[in-house]
Order: sequence, then C-alpha cells, then structure tokens
Amino acid sequence: MPFQQCDLRQAAWMSDAKAAPVSVGSSPWKPYEGCRPGCPLLNLLPGAKLADPVAELWWAARWRAAWPLHRRVPGTRWTFGEAMFLPVIVGAATMFGARMWGDVERSGYPATFLGALTYATACRNSILTLLTGVPFERALFYHKCIAVVAIFAACYHSYVALSFPVEVGHAAIGTEQFTLTVLGEGRNFSGVLMVACWVSATLVALVWIRRYLFEVFNRLHIVAAIVGLVFAAQHGATTTLAGGGLWVLDKILSLLSSLGRVNRAQTQKALARVLPSEVVEISFPRGGFRYKGGQWCNVWLPGLGLQWHPFSLSSSPQDEEVTFHIRALGGWTTSLVRSLKETEVSGSKVPLPIYVDGPFGSVGLDIDGPAYKSFLLVAGGIGVTPLRSIWGELLDQGARGRTLNKLHLLWSVSDSAMLEGLSVRGPKAGEMPLDAKVEIFLTREAALEDPRRVAIGEQVMQQVVLGKRPDFNASFDEMRQHCEKASEKRVAVLVCGPSSLVEATQQACLKHSHSGISFDFHSEIFEF
Repeated sequence: MPFQQCDLRQAAWMSDAKAAPVSVGSSPWKPYEGCRPGCPLLNLLPGAKLADPVAELWWAARWRAAWPLHRRVPGTRWTFGEAMFLPVIVGAATMFGARMWGDVERSGYPATFLGALTYATACRNSILTLLTGVPFERALFYHKCIAVVAIFAACYHSYVALSFPVEVGHAAIGTEQFTLTVLGEGRNFSGVLMVACWVSATLVALVWIRRYLFEVFNRLHIVAAIVGLVFAAQHGATTTLAGGGLWVLDKILSLLSSLGRVNRAQTQKALARVLPSEVVEISFPRGGFRYKGGQWCNVWLPGLGLQWHPFSLSSSPQDEEVTFHIRALGGWTTSLVRSLKETEVSGSKVPLPIYVDGPFGSVGLDIDGPAYKSFLLVAGGIGVTPLRSIWGELLDQGARGRTLNKLHLLWSVSDSAMLEGLSVRGPKAGEMPLDAKVEIFLTREAALEDPRRVAIGEQVMQQVVLGKRPDFNASFDEMRQHCEKASEKRVAVLVCGPSSLVEATQQACLKHSHSGISFDFHSEIFEF
C-alpha cells in the first residue's frame, strides 16, 4: 500500500535541523537526570513526573549497592549477578525436588515456581528493572535460562507422577475432564499439555528461528505462553498463574500506553523516507515523549499489518524530533521500503502514522552518574543507532557541565551509501572543552568518487577512514594512556553490532584491563 506524500513546508518541526541547540540558559547537568524512562513501570504510574527526584536518588543508591553484581565475569558475557543467581535457582530446585521424591503434589512445586519466574522475567514494565537495575535485555537472559530449568523440573514432576500414581480427584492433579486413559488411569493430561506448550515456546525462540522467521517466533511464542497458562489453571499450578498474571497485565499496560493520548498525539504525526543503502528514517516531534540514550521501542505500522517490531531510537533525548533508522534486512522491513518507494518523489518524506510501545531497555553500566569520565563506543553497520543516541546525549551533557574528558566512537561500515543519510555528529566548535572523536571505517571501499563524497558531505568525510578496520589495540592503548595521565580508573565501553565485533571488543577489554584501569563492557548484538 503506497503512502501519501506530504508537503514538508507545513510545520517547523519537519525541518532538517533535528538536534536542539544547547543554549546558554540550558539547565546544568546533574547525575541521573531524566532517568525515569529507564524503568517503564514508573512511566505508567499516575503523576509519574512527580517521582523524578525520588527516582534520581534511588538510581544513585541502587548503582552503589548493585554495581558489583553488574560487572562481567572475566572471559564471559555473564555478569556476577547472573553467575550467582542461576546456580542458586538450579541448586534449590534440585535439592527441593530430591527431597520431594514420592510426593506427587509437592514434587511439582519447583516447576510451578520456576514457571512463574519465567513469565515474570518476560515483563517489559518490570519491578525487577526498578529494584535491581537489570535491563529488560538482561532480564531475558534470566527468562531463557529459568524456562529451561522449569521444563526439566516439570519433566521430573511427570516422572514422579508416573512412578507414584494417585487418585484422579487429588487436588494437585486438576479436573477430571483433562485425564486421558492413554497415559494410564490417574494420569493427568493437562500437565503434559502445559509442558508441551513450554517446550514449543522454547523451540520457536531458538536464535535461527527468531532471527529469520521473527513473525513465526513472535506469534507462536505468545500463543504457546497463553495456552500454557490455560493448562496451568486446569492442572492447579496456581503459582505459575501468578507469574502469568503479571505477564498478561504487562501486555495490557503496554497496549494502553501505546494507544495513550500523549504518545499517540505525537506518533500520529510521524514522517518516513527511504535513505540510501535501503535505510528507512521514521521521525515524529518529541512533544512529551521521554527516553534515554540507547533505548528502544516496539513499533506498529497499521499500514503493514498487525506486527509489532523492536527498533532502537537513533535520536538523542534533547533532540526536537524522535527518530528511528531501520535497515531492510528481513521480509517486513523490505516491505516497508517497497511501500515507501511507491511515492512520486524519491527520498521525500511521507506521512506514516505509527504506534509506539516504550521506551524500554537501559545500559548495564552506571553511565548516568559521575562514575565514568571517558567513553569508548564501538558500532558495526546499523548497530550504530543506539550508540548514536547515547553519543548525542553525552555531547549535550558535556555542554551543560558534565565532566567528560575523552569520548571516542568507532563505526565500521561496509557500504558508504549508508553515510549519506545516517551520520554521527562531532562536537561543534567551542561547544565544550573535551576530546571527542568520531572515526568511521569504510571496510570494503578504498576510494570514493567525487559524487559520493559530495553526497556524504565534507564534515562526515573528515571522519572517514577508507579501506581499513578499527585497530582495537591502538584505540585501547590511546584510552589507557589518557586514563594514566588523568588518574582515571574506569572506562565505559559500549558496543553494538555483529557478534564477531562484540566478541573482539570484549576480548580487547579483558586484555587492556590491568594495572588499576578497568574497561567496563556493555554489549548489544545487531545481526542478521
């Protein structure tokens, strides 16, 4: 379905100047300012703005208390919190299950409790994020691991039930109509079907299905979760129902939020255009929409069906427009590009009303406080979008008085056409006294023709390194030398891109973290 072309002269917010200028009268930076969007649950509360001062105090106290648990175990992607929590869960479930051997009802307690945790850790508007600072992306790690343990616990319960049959009317077995004789008298089929739903939800969440068949994963995963709750009710697994109830409530709150008046009033003004390299830019006026750098949203385009898709915000919180940059890498995004290209004028903006659920996510490092004064950002391809958002926020904070001594962004790009519409700005002359550098590595192009250079722009071309890849050793050594001179002990390293880039960056962090200087690592993987 083609989208109607729009006259770009109708409103001031539609202009090409997206970044809000930092004026002399801008409010001075303070630690943990605007941190409330980091916990979606707070945004849904009545009078949420009144909670900002309390949220800032809580964020500071929470990071001081929980920081050791957020640090990475050397040589792994696990945090110390994950490394401690998961063995405790597995050990407790194993010990309790062993003690309940022969007791059909109580042998199912670990499975029902773990089932509740599985549903609860899938909530985006999560109290877990509020209390511990674990972002939703990391909570999904708990969600996946706990789901696997829950399935094993349910299988153990089934084995106990088969070994020690009980009466059909027993409270732990559920209703009689779900008892089938194919499994023998007294065997309850509702529990078997509940576990089958859990297994199905786990199988469709395998990485190669989730990556290449996202709609298959998304729909079947949710359907299996809902049907699993129905059979949990029939089976008498009330603890699982409690966790499932939180998950259902989370879905309802997200839907109401996305359809809310404040959100919809701005997103219904959204515009879209196709940029070179099959990248779509969607923008709408910020209005009352609040977010933090590096967050993402679920986006629904009514013109392209009923699918919700997660996309990182590429704009920064102080920008006048909220933007998403989406590259055509799958079936849905390719359909979006094809629909937009049906407009009469290539590259023009067209109205594209959208619904937004979010923002969600947060960085697993204490980047909003005074802990870090130096940052190294590493991006690959379209993975630059969340780092572009964080970069712009850091420049704004530095202009308003935050002490930032060194910022360095490395971006690897294989297609120079991407730079024509998606770039990362450096600090403006006289904007702030800090060392901020952007390097863009065109890995597959050793030279560019003049028309392409003109299209990219002189300012961006000054950041481009042709035909090379980032030299991590040189970049990390440079950052170490700066830290030694400035007596800094910690550097925040944020990376987003293919798994190979993430692994290389993590290894560089491990290699260069010594002699009292630590390169603290946060990663997100963008890969097809």
